Amino acid sequence: MPRWLAPMGLIEELTPTPVLWWLKRFVGGTEYGGYDPVQRKDYLDRIRQR
Repeated sequence: MPRWLAPMGLIEELTPTPVLWWLKRFVGGTEYGGYDPVQRKDYLDRIRQR
């Protein structure tokens, strides 16, 4: 992870959950914590090949 992303954890901890949910949906997430299982499997397969 790039060093410049380190403050994101703190920002996420300090931001109220409903605001985080709204922001994540706003930037393209369908639901909080949701993911596409097919894309996830493809990703895991790719990183295991390294």
